[in-house]
Amino acid sequence: MNKISFFKWTHIFLLFSYNFSYSLPAHRAPGQNYLDKVQELITPTPFSKDLTVYDSQIYFNELPNQKKNDFRNYDEMFRFFKTLRDKQFIAHKKRQRRSSWMYPQDGCWLRAELMNRNLEELSKKSLHKIFIFGNLNVKTPYSHSGDVSWWYHVAPVASLEGEYYILDPSIESLRPLKLQEWVLKQVPTIEQVGLSLCAPNAFNPNSLCEEIYPEAWEYVLGNQKVYLNMEEDLLVELGYDVDAYLGDHPPWN
Repeated sequence: MNKISFFKWTHIFLLFSYNFSYSLPAHRAPGQNYLDKVQELITPTPFSKDLTVYDSQIYFNELPNQKKNDFRNYDEMFRFFKTLRDKQFIAHKKRQRRSSWMYPQDGCWLRAELMNRNLEELSKKSLHKIFIFGNLNVKTPYSHSGDVSWWYHVAPVASLEGEYYILDPSIESLRPLKLQEWVLKQVPTIEQVGLSLCAPNAFNPNSLCEEIYPEAWEYVLGNQKVYLNMEEDLLVELGYDVDAYLGDHPPWN
């Protein structure tokens, strides 16, 4: 085993040692059916009156029409998107780091939570989250194979002028995506997924969809730091300029 592989598996071990009960990895092996991951990782709640994120799924055409606006206009939303994408708020290994946008393999639930916390700090508002379930696959330059596969994914969702916009730099680093575009970057047809539109504090598929209590900041940040290590290792493996990408010259600028 080479040095990079050793550190990668050490990071994975630390992630699940940190608190496995709350860590719900989104990664799916290529060719694996997402329902296998559901059977492995979803906690049944037959006696609960409150629906979990996973149990709250509906089809795309069943999503409610939104009349409220989370931002005054598209320009304001776009400015916040860029600020949240670029914010270097994590002190880690002698650097100030952004969220792990360049490690799309996993960690979406942490990135979504941190994005919302940063938005709340900047604007006193937080966004709902949109969870997607299915045999998801996304093309990316941050993978040896050129793509990554998930059984679920999550990102903050904004309502604006009757549209849902997804703020997800791990899939599209240049702009917010309309919901349908976001879905179709992950599956060939929109009918192939379930969607859960949940409260800002919903954290992973086993959380309550209408969760009112946030996860502990130390837990979220601690787990994100594990993925920051994995992001750095991946950029080295792929031959990218790590100092530039993790510093002041990320690839989207």
